[in-house]
Amino acid sequence: MAINIPTTQEIIDGFKANIQSRVNQTIPALAKSFGNVISTAMGLSYTSLFKYGAERSLQNLALTSTGIDLDRIGQEYDVFRTAAESAVVEIDIQIGIGGTVGPQIDFVADTNRRRYRPTETVSGTGAVTQVRVSAIIPGADGNLQVGDTLTIGIPAPDVGTTATVSTVVNVGADRETDDDYRRRVLGEIRTVGGAGTP
Repeated sequence: MAINIPTTQEIIDGFKANIQSRVNQTIPALAKSFGNVISTAMGLSYTSLFKYGAERSLQNLALTSTGIDLDRIGQEYDVFRTAAESAVVEIDIQIGIGGTVGPQIDFVADTNRRRYRPTETVSGTGAVTQVRVSAIIPGADGNLQVGDTLTIGIPAPDVGTTATVSTVVNVGADRETDDDYRRRVLGEIRTVGGAGTP
């Protein structure tokens, strides 16, 4: 069932007609007449209320809700939206004997310009060392391929300035979309029944 919202002009005309019938006279066409001003002000207010009411009523149903309202409906049925995941890769970087690489150091990927941080502190051995780094911003945009290069954000003592991806540990994923999440919520709602319904 569609929600029909009257236009602002229809609401204003309705207020004018109501005022005219109450005072039993026709409001003059003068633009600044009291009836016109009151009707216009009320019409604009009521248009906003109509639109707000229509939007809120759509957000009460799993079939038409979006965003946080859909999340609330899903939580009532213990169905939760899949969160975004960060890409995690292992990089090869030259670290000297006195150098360390830890969560305070940022790396910037040359391909996607995303920032990555080590998940733990690694001390140097004077050779190429593997360091596990995770994308700071979760999502599929942070995914890297083996062989991609990263540049250290702020140079650190006894640490090389560039690194190369050697292993993809975890592929980043975006947050579940409203459409995909709605399908799961509706599936759960439709299976919740009674009277022996499986």
